Amino acid sequence: MRSAEDRKKVDEIWNLVKHEHTAVLVSIRKDGSLDSIPMGCVQRDFDGRLWFLTFKDNPRLHEIEENGHVLVSYVRPSRYEFVSMSGCARLVDDRARIHELWREGFSVWFPDGPESPSIALIEIDVNTVKCWSKPASIVTYAYHYAKAKLTGRSPSPEQIAKEVLVHF
Repeated sequence: MRSAEDRKKVDEIWNLVKHEHTAVLVSIRKDGSLDSIPMGCVQRDFDGRLWFLTFKDNPRLHEIEENGHVLVSYVRPSRYEFVSMSGCARLVDDRARIHELWREGFSVWFPDGPESPSIALIEIDVNTVKCWSKPASIVTYAYHYAKAKLTGRSPSPEQIAKEVLVHF
């Protein structure tokens, strides 16, 4: 059971990403190097899990089967907001969940609809979320730059950005 403070943090994080249409999924290749791909966001709420629909022939699926540690990143640079979620991904065969997540727009990629045999479902159990909101805009950065030049002291990180960390 999450504390009221943790629930508030989770809600704050969800409010940062709930309207995003794309995230970057970073997985680990067999040789240990990192690989990334943009993925469409499909869920309507956040309970500590992320869901993505993809093609069964997506090479990332092999990477996830080999090593499920992933990172999902959301960025809204125009508002200086950044969210990073790390966790363990796995392939899930759950037609009911696919139907639940389905939107008509997905027909572009899956013309057969939610019953398409080429759909794969990725579930990510998130264990850590970090978000930075209200980081240094150009004005804030300029202010702290001038202040540092005048005083000889750098600003503390919390003066530049608000960081929220949640462990699940």
